[in-house]
Amino acid sequence: MITLVKILGWFLLFICSVLIIFLWAIITGSHPEDTVAVPMLLIFLFIFGFPGLMLLLKARRMTEFEAVADFVSSMKQLSLQDALQRFKKGPTETERLVLAAAAKRRVDVVYNSKKALFYRRDARFNMRPVHPNCLNCDATIGPQNLTFEEDAQCPFCKCAIEMNPVE
Repeated sequence: MITLVKILGWFLLFICSVLIIFLWAIITGSHPEDTVAVPMLLIFLFIFGFPGLMLLLKARRMTEFEAVADFVSSMKQLSLQDALQRFKKGPTETERLVLAAAAKRRVDVVYNSKKALFYRRDARFNMRPVHPNCLNCDATIGPQNLTFEEDAQCPFCKCAIEMNPVE
């Protein structure tokens, strides 16, 4: 689809460049009665040139969007800082672009604004507890394999434990 849009855009710009050559020949020509065609050629320049440029810009945006979608679908988690460096956009634009690309590719991505991380909801992470012992019953807690939405619990008293993903 992107290739077709590019080909059509370049074709329209080619027609526009041929019309510019004809326009130049008419303006610099020796017959003054030929200058009647100048307004018509200018109209055709806009009819072919403007859509050609718009199609090429659309193809560029589609290519960028596909690159983002490929990148997002291949990651388990992505920090906002990594996304900002990779896509060279502002934070709000990057967040919108990642979530839109995930929606198009049907990748279930959620954004944790507290930790500034994008997570794939179906991915499992090796999680390490923030504190080695439970704050409630002082039991030793080891690493756990959890999804982003699951809450870690102490194996003994079942209270919630704060966990961080292992990088």
